[in-house]
Amino acid sequence: MDCCSCLGLTPNTPKLSEIKYKLCFDTETDMISSVKHVEHAYWDYIDNYYGVSPNKYRYFKITQFLEHILGQYYPDLQEQAFNMIRTYSKYKKSLATDGIILYTNDRGLHLLLVRVTGSKLWSMPKGKREIGEDSLTCAVREFKEETGIDISDSVNNNMKSVSIIKTNFYILEADHMLTVHLYHSNEITGVRWMPVKEILAKPDNFSKQAYHVGRYLIDGDGNLKI
Repeated sequence: MDCCSCLGLTPNTPKLSEIKYKLCFDTETDMISSVKHVEHAYWDYIDNYYGVSPNKYRYFKITQFLEHILGQYYPDLQEQAFNMIRTYSKYKKSLATDGIILYTNDRGLHLLLVRVTGSKLWSMPKGKREIGEDSLTCAVREFKEETGIDISDSVNNNMKSVSIIKTNFYILEADHMLTVHLYHSNEITGVRWMPVKEILAKPDNFSKQAYHVGRYLIDGDGNLKI
């Protein structure tokens, strides 16, 4: 059975129909690169097929998704899917993390936060650096992926940055609260401007990182200190 067909897609689905040309498992480095391509194809499937029409397309965990692909192209490796995902996850955790602190003093000090799927907490937009990617490029890319807002024209290499809980954040002030559209991906279920006073007053509703960013932005009297 064709891998794409077993997922309920046609062989012309871009990321799936081309993935066989990106797979190689000769070394651990090859494996990590291959699983990265599988991950991209997986999120494309979840966001644009299952997420759009769940009655038509099946839901797969990423390990099941990898098992299907291995079954088509590398059947001898199919049973190793779980260990491949675990190795890949360990690799991702070793990568540097970058993000953007976007704040505004419009109608009081506010910070733009996101809510990750499956979490009740509001947190900082951030993500892992890809191979060969520099810190600022990663921060801008992840910010757009998680908020839907492209800030590439507003950043430069001379921006102030700060490290907060193992993440390098670039600091950007907005003149006003940028309009936040209803934005949803499989990874993110909410984007919202939050008053910094609320973040500090109700820390249980926010990630530790968001709380510490709030503490970094204002002094003990509630005034902006950067």
